[in-house]
Amino acid sequence: MKRTRAPRRIVIVAVLAAGLWLWPAKASAQSATRGLRAEQFTVSLTLLPDGSINVRETVTFRFRERTFSEVEREIPLRRLDGIIDVRAYMDGKPLPEGRDEGQVRIRTGRRSLRVTWHFPGTVDQKRTFTLEYRAMGTLAVGPGRATLAWMVLPSRHRYPIDEARVEWRIPESVRRVEPTTLDDPRWVSGALPDGWMATRTGLGVNETVTMTDAFDLTTVALAMPAWQTNADRAQQMGPALFIGAVTLLVMGLGVVAMTLFRYHRPQIDVATALPADADSLPPGVGTALVHPWVSVGPAQLQATLLDLARRGLLKIREAGEEGAQQSYEIVMAAPTGLRPHEQALADALWPQLKQGSIDLKRAWTLLQAAQGAYRRGVLGELRELGYLDTARQAAGRGLRIAGVWVTLFGVVGLVIFALVFGHLGATPLMVPGAVLVSGVMFLIVGQAMSVLAVDGLTAAAAWRARQKMLKQTARGVVSAEELDRWLPASAGFGLAPALLKAAKASGDHPIAWLAGLSDPSAALMVIVSATSAGSHGGAIGGGGAAGGGASSAR
Repeated sequence: MKRTRAPRRIVIVAVLAAGLWLWPAKASAQSATRGLRAEQFTVSLTLLPDGSINVRETVTFRFRERTFSEVEREIPLRRLDGIIDVRAYMDGKPLPEGRDEGQVRIRTGRRSLRVTWHFPGTVDQKRTFTLEYRAMGTLAVGPGRATLAWMVLPSRHRYPIDEARVEWRIPESVRRVEPTTLDDPRWVSGALPDGWMATRTGLGVNETVTMTDAFDLTTVALAMPAWQTNADRAQQMGPALFIGAVTLLVMGLGVVAMTLFRYHRPQIDVATALPADADSLPPGVGTALVHPWVSVGPAQLQATLLDLARRGLLKIREAGEEGAQQSYEIVMAAPTGLRPHEQALADALWPQLKQGSIDLKRAWTLLQAAQGAYRRGVLGELRELGYLDTARQAAGRGLRIAGVWVTLFGVVGLVIFALVFGHLGATPLMVPGAVLVSGVMFLIVGQAMSVLAVDGLTAAAAWRARQKMLKQTARGVVSAEELDRWLPASAGFGLAPALLKAAKASGDHPIAWLAGLSDPSAALMVIVSATSAGSHGGAIGGGGAAGGGASSAR
């Protein structure tokens, strides 16, 4: 025996969970929308004395190849105190609000403004769309200066732009302390009679540019915007929230580590274990041991059913034709002297027998409905054999229950924190996020934690070795004796179809307990198919720039 390392199942599941948790919501790169091109995209910005900006965006689309009936513009509200005075035009005409053709729908959420133009289906034509709005709180206040960072074009636009232009005007009373700059040198800047402008041609999908400017604070009549106040507050609270989140995670890890340490026991190396003998345990019980948490499901039911037939405690006979396929039925005598899990199977069938028999498919439906009693019988026998560690069972169950409650608290906490502290950004969500991660961790460890005692580990290793050997057997020559002896166990491992296929290819005669059938070889295939075990068994800040957003058409 060797010392147990961290269970690989826990590590694998944890990595997968972390990957799903961290994976971006939109990870795939966007491709160009077929038939959509912007011939001109013009953005006109005018700074007002109170620090807000009047914005006018005009885009001329050429619709080709297919019909378009909607254009959408989404503007994020980061680094803004809000957007007011929203007006939309199409081909120079103002549009009323609504969802019908010739109308515009304007929706303002907590994080973005979404504008959707609705128009009659258009193909092989040009249309011009204009959006006007006033962006509040655009300038960040610093020592002696007010600064602007504005993403001129939508950061997500699934169309190329032939020519883009930005115009920037400020009041004469406002004095710059730095020149206006763009973060893309491919733009060509120039002067306007009343301001500044820049142009660029040939922009690809999602290409944008950020404009920055800085002004003397004494020449601008504004107070610190709310978004900046919230960002500063979140930054101040950040260290305390981070420490709180880390403390909660460490506590959760501590609970898991102490549980695993408390219930540490040796592990049997399957590579050195001798394969289990067919008579060491009933196949429905032995095959359940190959999983650390003991899996009892349809595969074990199928193994027990075939084992009872092999031992002559029930018989399978032909019942007549069912379409193009031979049908079969089960014949049973009064059940006596059975093990608890076998008795659960017999109890499910006996009351439903008609003249001592029942259709095979009907019988399998009844057996699946009796899985709970069957599972209790298997677990009870394993417990009597000393193969189950009741303390580990209780610990795993406790972790799972705690995981459910802690996960629920984490989800509720995320909702509450988002509602109460949403204006501070994502920083406060670290605390309920840590609670949620701890709950998921409890669930994973509680589910993956083995419930086997030392003797159970020894038996499980033997049955895993037998499973491995049966896989190898199913790839080679299978004799009638091997098929007779190991078919029930192979069903418990989910290997029965492969073993039957190999036996048929080997040319051996079918097993003795089906000798009364006209075509025993075909009958085995039908029986295994009718009692399919395919289903699984049960188991115990303030960064970035304003503007940007998205623009699309469909």
